[in-house]
Amino acid sequence: MASPVTSLMMEEWLADGTAPAIATSIRQEAVRRNDLVRAILPEARIFSAARGFHLWLAMPLPEASALVRALAGDGVILPAPERFTSDPEDAYSGLRISIGAPPLEALERALHLIRRRLDAAQASEQAGTAGYPDPRAGLVSGAI
Repeated sequence: MASPVTSLMMEEWLADGTAPAIATSIRQEAVRRNDLVRAILPEARIFSAARGFHLWLAMPLPEASALVRALAGDGVILPAPERFTSDPEDAYSGLRISIGAPPLEALERALHLIRRRLDAAQASEQAGTAGYPDPRAGLVSGAI
């Protein structure tokens, strides 16, 4: 049961238009963050609702696990992909990325680090090596 104070506050917000304004603001922020994701990450791998605060970056389970470990070294903490696998024998999985909580600047930085790791892995695969090399290798300190 809701407390009387919470009920009174909600009644006020509905009467004065605050509740719909908050809902609109949240929807706009979700769209803004999803637009940022689509501007940085490879579109073909992204599964999300245009107004959601979570997205799925599809990839094989071993690749997702390796990427989570590599990103942890960059300070980007993502949940282990095994947490979202219903069938442990299924080799296909991905990364669940929450885009609602971090400040926008931190989210943008993390998305760029994810993209750099994905690009480095693709280049490594094309060169015949495997893994998620540090894409910052050889860069001047502070360049990222």
